[in-house]
Amino acid sequence: MNEKVVVEKNGGVSERDLEILLGQNYKNLDEKTKRKFLVLCRERNLNPYLDEVYLISSERDGKFYFTIVVSKDVFTTRASQNNLCDGFASGVVVLNEDGQLIEREGSLVLQNEQLVGGWAMVYRKD
Repeated sequence: MNEKVVVEKNGGVSERDLEILLGQNYKNLDEKTKRKFLVLCRERNLNPYLDEVYLISSERDGKFYFTIVVSKDVFTTRASQNNLCDGFASGVVVLNEDGQLIEREGSLVLQNEQLVGGWAMVYRKD
């Protein structure tokens, strides 16, 4: 596929772009989800080619399901542009082999631990 794809600066993603992004799964995409994704990209100025938003497909019992996911980086980038933003912290929640829940800053999960969640804090100057 040597087709050049141009996404407008205002988040303008076309149906053709969507077809290229999804490949074979495009034919399984229902009209409602297609419109929802295209409008979200346009209205929120999201670019799927910059990994700002994803349309994830899965198949269950012969039926296709699609989930729209906005990247965490979109939120942190936009929040950091606010003058009241004073930083962020984030981490994981793991279950260790003794059955204890541990909250840890960062993304480290050891081999004997099970990832069970995550957390984030946003700090404001006011």
